[in-house]
Amino acid sequence: MILDSVNFGGGKQVPITPKISRPYTASGTFVAPANGWVTTMQMGGGGGGGRSGTSGTATGGSSAAWAGKLWRVTAGQVLTITVGAGGAYGAFDGAAGGNGGATTITDGVVTVTAPGGLGGVASAVAAARTSPNGGAAPTNADIGAAGSKG
Repeated sequence: MILDSVNFGGGKQVPITPKISRPYTASGTFVAPANGWVTTMQMGGGGGGGRSGTSGTATGGSSAAWAGKLWRVTAGQVLTITVGAGGAYGAFDGAAGGNGGATTITDGVVTVTAPGGLGGVASAVAAARTSPNGGAAPTNADIGAAGSKG
């Protein structure tokens, strides 16, 4: 997330130099140090796990959705971030991979969600071994996209 400007009242925006940038690889919180705008970009859910197979026909999991949002915040406001985990691989021959977890950010009123990717497909029929579709489209985002096929 990037805090890129502070509002000192009267609608006047003063840029922060340098910008505050905080990557999150685990769940946590962000406390706004001042009134301003927080930009969350490339918030992605966890990718889907690959399917297990010894016959060389395993499919990969799909990618997760991504989302971005511009939040207006006040000093001390908390945004809660939940980082979605990647899906587990198929643990034995023919086992499907697990779905990735959703990544969410909430201010307690609005929750932006980037769904995780789908796990790799398990099937005894070769023609049915197609990669899963990507994670569903994000919700409550200003910008974003669904994930891609595995």
